[in-house]
Amino acid sequence: MSDNEEETPHWNPPVLRSSSRLSRVIADTLSSKVVKVILGDQQQTFHIHVNILRNSGSPPLAALVDPEKWKEGQDGIVDWTDCQSQVGLTIIQFLYLKHYDETFHHDFQLIGTKGFEGSGEHVYNELLHAVKVWIFADKYLLEDVQTGVTKGMDKSLVWLAEKDKSYFSKIVKFIYSNTFASETPNTLQKVVVKALALYIQNQKASSNSTVLHDILQEFPSLGSQICLKMETMSRKRKRSVWG
Repeated sequence: MSDNEEETPHWNPPVLRSSSRLSRVIADTLSSKVVKVILGDQQQTFHIHVNILRNSGSPPLAALVDPEKWKEGQDGIVDWTDCQSQVGLTIIQFLYLKHYDETFHHDFQLIGTKGFEGSGEHVYNELLHAVKVWIFADKYLLEDVQTGVTKGMDKSLVWLAEKDKSYFSKIVKFIYSNTFASETPNTLQKVVVKALALYIQNQKASSNSTVLHDILQEFPSLGSQICLKMETMSRKRKRSVWG
């Protein structure tokens, strides 16, 4: 190289420089062993890196790959045949991507916006998938999944209540029939309570309306929860008006 020539600086990708820890995590994950996961009635087979389950933040999932605790850890096979394939795939995607928006490809943020042309059945199916993911995540203590999957769900439920009461009643009954009902609602039930309170507020509906009557008859604890939610919403409105 001549004296007049400038040495070309060595270029390091900035992403790699700033995310060396992430690179180590990825390398650690990809170099770990894999376990076979069997999903759904059709027993679809997938392979997951052991460290994905081990580092998931879920003690039950980590235990699945611990040979001293579970048979799955000894055999290298995780039996999720009681889980629908699409639900299991959503969970697996989340475990790898660790990001809500890249995992749950539903229309919750679009429902009710200008130009939305979805049917009640379409919205119901979107909600049903999300609810099943929440229930599966609850079993394995995956709180990030539960938080992510309920994002925007309350507005979708309100839209469904206004546009197709039969599907709305169906999804609410599915939620309460498949999650533990108590005086203190879980995070999924809180979304339902909020949606019902918003529906009553928007429609000026009463407990005599058909959709509410059917739901409250089957799940009476919802009545007091809705009243409490509406009181909270009313106080917030008053505070915002009076500053």
